[in-house]
Amino acid sequence: MGVSRSASMVIAYFMKENLWKFEDSYDFVKKQRYIVDPNYGFKKQLKKYEIKLGLSTEEEFITFVNQRPNIFRHPVSSKFS
Repeated sequence: MGVSRSASMVIAYFMKENLWKFEDSYDFVKKQRYIVDPNYGFKKQLKKYEIKLGLSTEEEFITFVNQRPNIFRHPVSSKFS
């Protein structure tokens, strides 16, 4: 419990209250609770929130999104072909 959704809320709180970027807030929360691991969708929303708070730019968000590994990059081979 408390790995993704609630951790994301805590991270968002620290971002707003301390004007910390996502990475700084994430690192702080991770040090307090090592199993914290927001899913990619929550991380993406937190990076957008960072822009809304005026802590980063749209370009930084695009860089973050483009860093995600594409699991569909390689075609899946079928045993039946």
